[in-house]
Amino acid sequence: MNLPLFIAEAPPPPQWWQVATGILAIPAAGIGLIYSWVLIKKTRLEAAKLTAELEKQQSAALPATEATAISQAGLPYSSALARGTIPFLLLRYVVLQLVLYLWEFVVALYSFALNALQFGAMYSLQKFFSGDSSDKLLWVALPMVVLGYLPQIGKLLIFLSIGWPLFKDANAIIGIDLKKVLQWKRRDHHRVK
Repeated sequence: MNLPLFIAEAPPPPQWWQVATGILAIPAAGIGLIYSWVLIKKTRLEAAKLTAELEKQQSAALPATEATAISQAGLPYSSALARGTIPFLLLRYVVLQLVLYLWEFVVALYSFALNALQFGAMYSLQKFFSGDSSDKLLWVALPMVVLGYLPQIGKLLIFLSIGWPLFKDANAIIGIDLKKVLQWKRRDHHRVK
């Protein structure tokens, strides 16, 4: 006995502009991520150049005794405050949060489209193939499961392009060397002979 899987009618196919928007959204997001990474690197280099110029001007303007006293007593966070780096880091954090918030909308639209595609594929399999279609359902369900992980890969790319450089810069301002913190120390056990 062949029972129908879906009793309701299939939803209407998406409009042409919905398909075009879906096709253009993923490359546009990728280009946006690449552009933000390049812009962050450029801004970091410009900030370093500006900091070097300001320190050179300040050292030339201050007498020698005051310059040595400031350089000896200077803390990493006080120089970061003077350079205005902390507001820049806060701005980058806000941008990261906005991108992640907007990414949730992209994921919701993507999951809706994926569910509609899966519904259409199941409906067409049931309608056009009679008999046992369980092996065909597997070949439809497997790609859908794989495609379901694409938003997580996108979120990882957002973190690697925006979040990780922000984390490294914040640690540099605080004065934490990540290479020393994350390095596993080897212990050499020598036998005493």
